[in-house]
Amino acid sequence: MFKRTLSLIICIIVLISSFTATALTLNAATYTGTCGTGVIWTLDIETGVLTISGNGAMKDYPSTSTTTGAPWSSYLSYIKSVVVEEGVTHMGAYAFVGCTNLESVSIPKSVKSMGYLGFNNTPALKSIYITDMEAWCKITRVDGTPMSSSSYSSQYDLYLDGELVTDLVIPDTVTFIENHSFWQISSIKTVVIPNSVTKIEKSAFSYCKSLTDVKIGHSVKTIDVFAFSNCTSLSTVFIPKSVTSIETYVFSIGSSTDASTQNKNVTIQCFENSTAHTYAKNKGFNYELLSTHSFTDYTYFDATCTEDAYEIAYCDYGCGTTDIIVKESALGHSFTDYICIEHATCLSDAVESAVCGNGCGTVDTRTIEKSALGHRFTKYIYDENETCFSNGTTTAVCDNGCGTTDVRTITGTMLEHSYTNYVVTQELTCTQDGIKEARCDNGCGEKDVIVEKAQGHKSSGAKVLEEPTYYLEGTEVQYCTVCYKMLNIEKIHMLIYKGFPDVWNNSWYAEGIEYCFKHGYILGCDDGTFKPNAELTREQFVTILARVEGADLSEYTNSPFIDVNAKTWYGSSVIWASTEGFVKGIGDGCFGVGKALTREQLAVILYRYAEAKGMDMTKKSDLTYCNDLETISTWATDSCAWAIKAKLLGSTSETENLISPKMTVTRAQAAKIFMSFDSIK
Repeated sequence: MFKRTLSLIICIIVLISSFTATALTLNAATYTGTCGTGVIWTLDIETGVLTISGNGAMKDYPSTSTTTGAPWSSYLSYIKSVVVEEGVTHMGAYAFVGCTNLESVSIPKSVKSMGYLGFNNTPALKSIYITDMEAWCKITRVDGTPMSSSSYSSQYDLYLDGELVTDLVIPDTVTFIENHSFWQISSIKTVVIPNSVTKIEKSAFSYCKSLTDVKIGHSVKTIDVFAFSNCTSLSTVFIPKSVTSIETYVFSIGSSTDASTQNKNVTIQCFENSTAHTYAKNKGFNYELLSTHSFTDYTYFDATCTEDAYEIAYCDYGCGTTDIIVKESALGHSFTDYICIEHATCLSDAVESAVCGNGCGTVDTRTIEKSALGHRFTKYIYDENETCFSNGTTTAVCDNGCGTTDVRTITGTMLEHSYTNYVVTQELTCTQDGIKEARCDNGCGEKDVIVEKAQGHKSSGAKVLEEPTYYLEGTEVQYCTVCYKMLNIEKIHMLIYKGFPDVWNNSWYAEGIEYCFKHGYILGCDDGTFKPNAELTREQFVTILARVEGADLSEYTNSPFIDVNAKTWYGSSVIWASTEGFVKGIGDGCFGVGKALTREQLAVILYRYAEAKGMDMTKKSDLTYCNDLETISTWATDSCAWAIKAKLLGSTSETENLISPKMTVTRAQAAKIFMSFDSIK
């Protein structure tokens, strides 16, 4: 019994230690981590509050239809509230999918965009809290609604600064209402859209099932698709003359794939012959024509000094027309209590002003004539400003404090020139005189110039600047050893291809060997021969391919293969080809150094390289004509079909069509193939 109890205690200790080691916790009930650059998340298990804070954008996450890929995915059932703090600019796609107990979310005005279906599969979510209606209207909903799509019956209450939004008045600083801004908001009953708005985006008010009345401002030009779809309680919509485009399914009932059913409970208030009038008639909606103005809600404005008292009302139909009734004449200004605002100076009179006694804020300003003081100078100070061209002076500032000065000259104080600090203004070169100058030490600006004569160039002798190739001449130059100026440039004759003793000039492969040698693709052997019939190994082939590419191999130093040393003549080429995805190993971590390259392996490597170069890979031969089709490895079929179509490979038999995929490749064959490959790049 004691042993069983001891075993149980040890198991519990191990489990607790394991949990402590793997869970990212601040304390026993709090988890935290990052969810974007500069953005962190903190989950309080006891309160169920998930807080997103920091400065920057949340990540977008992968998702299934029921759960998120976010870092809090292991704690979804604990989350009851999401609080996004000021500073966060983007709420991630699929971030809160599967938070089935989530009841509320708070969104600050710093959020500029929300990812797709961030709150999908959150059946308990009922409340959305915001602090700025203008910012809410301007949030970009990336790819569509961030809310639930799995159940169009989901409905949410919207709170602005803690107050439930029922009668929504869009701020007059908003110019367009973003797509899905009020998707499934059930608390909204009426909507007033101001004259500042020009467009209502797609699905802006879709599924607002409590919405009954909408008034649209007279600057709106476009009402986008599904703008008021599935607003089942909607009865009245005023659409002004400014609207020139009403897109499909604006007032539809049903899903987006079955939106042909119109909400015929809607009555459209509009003006005769307007776009809204035509739309209502064509779609079979009830409509009410507004032919005359109606003014009921007058606002009274008191008389001012310059304006009459009046009352004004805007047309009840939102067309923008006003009615103004004058009630009382303007008061006129009254100025009595003047105060000094500018004291008299030596040159200007004093100024006084008074504010209108009627409270309009108008100020009257007047000058007190002949009140200027005049200058007075008594305290002169020596300026220590004598120069090589002028005597020094003494200066006095006006005793009245106006800042005006009076200057007197002291004769016999002028200086003589002095030059010590010379500066080179023109460097001495082989062909150019050197010049140095100095300004007078006394600061007078006078300049003294000294010239040093040039001595001529000194030649370096001939130096090779560009080595000649088989296609281009080289260059040699002579330059001055003092100034390094080029004195002479001459051409060096192109290299002459002398061939190889074991390559017959009229052989089928001679042209390919010459081409590849001149281009530096394939070099001769150490004994001066080419060995055209020698088998080509895998490392030799990728070395040739790296030369064809002109690859910079200096950074390819870490070999993924156990049989490839980066310091060998072929090492960096193999690492480059593996990194670029052109070659793979043969198994067990080996590349296959020393193994002969087969025709199908060559086709696969060239196919990958050509595809990476953006070549057209769609043209391929029908391999059914090949008598040995079944011998081609399945991984090489497409590559062989392409290589044959590109005329890089052909039949190995004169009497029947054989591709011979397992046959090895010779150096001569490789030369012909690379010459042909260059012609189709």
